[in-house]
Amino acid sequence: MRLDYNKSIQKINENNNKITALIQQRQDIWVSDVVFTWRWWLGLAFTIIPWILWCIFRKKESTDRLLYVAFLVIIISVVLDVFGDQYGIWHYRYNVVPILPTYFPWDFTLMPISIIFLLQFKPNWSPWIKAFIFALGSSYIGEPIFHWIGVYQTIHWRFTYSVPIQFCIYLLMHYIYQKNFHFQK
Repeated sequence: MRLDYNKSIQKINENNNKITALIQQRQDIWVSDVVFTWRWWLGLAFTIIPWILWCIFRKKESTDRLLYVAFLVIIISVVLDVFGDQYGIWHYRYNVVPILPTYFPWDFTLMPISIIFLLQFKPNWSPWIKAFIFALGSSYIGEPIFHWIGVYQTIHWRFTYSVPIQFCIYLLMHYIYQKNFHFQK
């Protein structure tokens, strides 16, 4: 039994060493070929500018709830992107941050900001219609644009597969946004 454990540890260590070497190679490529390119600057702008716009145009009395929703969208987006990247379903090039296997502007800004702006815009509209608009917009406009400029590469994925996922994410966030959470101090 001890022998199997030691072999397992050795395999895990070898695998981790390979992963570490590949991450270092990815960082070297990022430094030499990605940082300060026009795609990198575009990603940086997509990371910062939407948050500035949101700070200016947000519904001030709902800031806490909107940020809570944005944080949950970020978590969901990152988890799904890491899953897709690690299983070779898609991958990103020209990352703003070299060590993350996700596209930082999409997960940390564009997804959450799009959703929280939609939550504020026409609050009496049906959430189903808004979810449909969000799902179609992100799947058939956002993803293809990033694919076209060479940032997002699909491998075993079609844009259509994103529609039900984006639809569900929006509906879940709408539900959470509408809830009245009362936290005790």
